[in-house]
Amino acid sequence: RPVDYCSGAALLVKSELLKKINGFDTLFAPAYYEDTDLCFQVRKFGYQVWYEPNSVIIHYEGISHGKDVSTGIKSVQEQNRVKFLTKWKNELSTHFLNNPEVVHLAANKNYVMRILMIDHQVPTPDQDSGSLRIFELIRGMVELGCLITFVVQNGLLKQGYTDQLSNLGVEILPINDESLKQLKSRKDFYDYIWTSRPEPTQFFFDNLETAFANTPVIYDTVDLHFLRLRRAAQMQESNTSHLESLYMEINELELIERSDKVIVVSDYEKEILEKLTTKPIHLLPNVHIPTDYIAGPIGRDGLLFVGGFTHHPNEDAVKWFIDDILPTITAALPNTRLRVVGSNTPDWLIGLDHPNIDVLGWVPDLTPIYSQARVCIAPLRYGAGVKGKVGEAMSFGVPIVLTEIAAEGLDLSTGQNCLIENSTEEYAQACIELLQNDRLWREISVESISHITENFGKASTLNRVKQLLGI
Repeated sequence: RPVDYCSGAALLVKSELLKKINGFDTLFAPAYYEDTDLCFQVRKFGYQVWYEPNSVIIHYEGISHGKDVSTGIKSVQEQNRVKFLTKWKNELSTHFLNNPEVVHLAANKNYVMRILMIDHQVPTPDQDSGSLRIFELIRGMVELGCLITFVVQNGLLKQGYTDQLSNLGVEILPINDESLKQLKSRKDFYDYIWTSRPEPTQFFFDNLETAFANTPVIYDTVDLHFLRLRRAAQMQESNTSHLESLYMEINELELIERSDKVIVVSDYEKEILEKLTTKPIHLLPNVHIPTDYIAGPIGRDGLLFVGGFTHHPNEDAVKWFIDDILPTITAALPNTRLRVVGSNTPDWLIGLDHPNIDVLGWVPDLTPIYSQARVCIAPLRYGAGVKGKVGEAMSFGVPIVLTEIAAEGLDLSTGQNCLIENSTEEYAQACIELLQNDRLWREISVESISHITENFGKASTLNRVKQLLGI
């Protein structure tokens, strides 16, 4: 992140620039404030000073000249402070006053907006669509000039994934006693609190609401949890599950009423909430970056399902497809293969011995998988929100067969940019058609990419974020 200055104990400057500004100003000889002056001088020549959090040094403070500013060379520190103030008085007039209580605000002043985000875990964008969405939203907000502090409720800093955020310039705080105390000291620092999902949002109201009483709260539902639970209860005909969905609905609506703005990922869920609350509802769906080049249908083969299995609707979808739909497809096209990709694959699927099914588990790079797949499937029978697996397949230009539940929130048109079917027989026939019909495959592939670019691409997302934040 850009800063005013860094300590001379750890400064990296190109030699040509150092020569250009004649090195350290001898005004500050023999020591103290020469490094601060250098950083101000660098900016005067049109450059910037950046803090790099991955740079680590061990600095033995005061080992050269002690810490007593009244004796020896250390006494020069106060003298040089006055010299520095005099030399840079015009530039310093635009800075914060010398007040320890506003240090964090002063150190992060070069931002359009400062946002505190709270979620249950560090995003894992290669494992689930919710993580991919929030990661891309964070990337977009950083590009807009926002400073992001990301609070991890479960306290786990996952190797690799944490680096992805910090390399964007995001401050990451795992929840513990020290970080809670640190956050509470920043009561007037953030422009918005952005919470995701019910549990992290409840955590904020229970632990930090008092400290940030004057800061507006944005509640990102990610998907309406009560809607997903209600649909599961209806399908399973379970009274217990129905009670769980009612409890979740009460909880989510309470969180919505305590927030200032609410985010949903689909028009359908927006319509539901607008009947239940007067709070401002903003649409902010998934983000997908379409592939530049899509190879045609020739050389592709088989069916592909992608989805993480910690999300129960995905497991139900795969089981329904294998048990009730796949037999019809293989009866017509015996060599058809189904590839199943997803993290946390259940044991029954791992141990499945089926001549037409390849269970691949988690795959770090899906590009080769999508490049060889002929048809993607999303046979979801319940769920909520916008399904990341659908948008991802369409962004790769692979035609997809899906149910109405899977298509929800994407404003899709069956026969144009996808095929939507709900019954076992019609779903199977749609897959067979796309496996054989090259002309239809090409038409849907082109329209898929066009639809995703226009409605879920980077430009449309940034416009929605600007509107939400008032940038």
